[in-house]
Amino acid sequence: YITILSIRENVMNTENLYPVCTILYKTDNSAGWHYAIMSGDEKECTKECEKLKKQNRWHDYKCYVSLEYTVKHNYSFQNYKPSAEHIYMCTDLIYNDDDGKWYYHEESMPYPKREKNISEEFHIDVKGEGEVNDENYWIPEPKYKDDFEEGAEVLIDFGLKDAKILTKADDNIEYIKGFISRLQENKYSNMDFGLELSYSIFLAWEKGENVRFMIKDYSGDEPASVFDNLIPKDLFYKEFQNLIKKLEFYINKHKDVCDKFHEQEKWLDSLKWQYDEDLPYIPWEYSLIKWNKKDTDKLEKFADMIYQTAEPYEILEDEPLERFYCKLIGDYYYAVSEKDGWDCICRTYFHSYKLKDILRFMKSSEFNYKKGMSLKDIYNQLTDKGYNIAVECKYHGKEIEIYANGQADSKTAGKDETKELEQLIIKLTKNIKDKENLTVSELVDILGDHIDSISYRDGKMKIRDSVE
Repeated sequence: YITILSIRENVMNTENLYPVCTILYKTDNSAGWHYAIMSGDEKECTKECEKLKKQNRWHDYKCYVSLEYTVKHNYSFQNYKPSAEHIYMCTDLIYNDDDGKWYYHEESMPYPKREKNISEEFHIDVKGEGEVNDENYWIPEPKYKDDFEEGAEVLIDFGLKDAKILTKADDNIEYIKGFISRLQENKYSNMDFGLELSYSIFLAWEKGENVRFMIKDYSGDEPASVFDNLIPKDLFYKEFQNLIKKLEFYINKHKDVCDKFHEQEKWLDSLKWQYDEDLPYIPWEYSLIKWNKKDTDKLEKFADMIYQTAEPYEILEDEPLERFYCKLIGDYYYAVSEKDGWDCICRTYFHSYKLKDILRFMKSSEFNYKKGMSLKDIYNQLTDKGYNIAVECKYHGKEIEIYANGQADSKTAGKDETKELEQLIIKLTKNIKDKENLTVSELVDILGDHIDSISYRDGKMKIRDSVE
């Protein structure tokens, strides 16, 4: 889904909105910057900064708009400390407690003023998918396709309660290698992790035969130090080399699991599947084990696995039965059942929007049922005829779904309103020359201010020239 948060319902009055600039300035030629804010656009604030630079003998400054529109405040130039979370998400800066300055990643931060005793105990533990299950950290075994495609999820544990980092091994292994390489070359290094799972920053300095290693957490208002030790250099590098090897192990393990998953998915799709007419309120399909004689043993083991690991799922909000006991694998919920006295495997789509599209299409006069057809056959038929939901929006304050064929449907709006929207779509797209290649996002742009609160799945529209 592509989601657009609409501001059309409350049109902005730009007279009451004003930009705010962030000012980074240096008082000398050393690394690090002081952080300030100021009301005004870039031109206004730059003019003021030029005055301040002369008055206060700044060495340098940077000025840029950080808030394009905010409630109008008359912020005169003032030093400011933003939240750690904001800094991590929106900038490339690291805060130094000792001097109160902000450092870019490429700048060398001074060695901490507070001394530390040498710690001979330093160990980095790594656990992968399915190996962690406690109240603070839980890494699930992959179920969804996205879990496979996004890489190996791991927990890196430095032995302290707060010094645990949940991250994707694939995303960060090269960053960690670079972090170590820069430390060996420059005697100082830093790195941060991806935004999705962790707000951690590594800082390290070589000092004689030791390494001062810190982990900062930027998930709150203030940067918090969750690990800070002086570690023998040989031990430090040994543990980080082991960390890299463990990450490589989990990346390869994940790839192997992913490959096996795709092999299984391909095998399951190759089976003969047939739409189950006995369950009209939830579109299911089934495959009798006897239909697949070459794979009988394999299917029986698969069916037993589903039976042993099935969980209750709410597949559709409006289903007559509250829950089905299934196993979620990839794009389908799987279950085991009996059909005409024969053991069978059943499945239905994971994506509820596909199920809703199918149910609506099968009630239409355009659905052409053919004996032995599968769910995929039905779904391909409905997309060919444009019966798939393309846009979910508000029209005259009512929630309405627009289908790829230009039809509209709603549980809250009346037929007059849905027909009105359908006629509007026909009118606005009537003179488009390349109508066959009109995309959903292009239709959204064409509709413009006529609709609000949009979410949509992009693809091609199949708009008809008349309303049925």
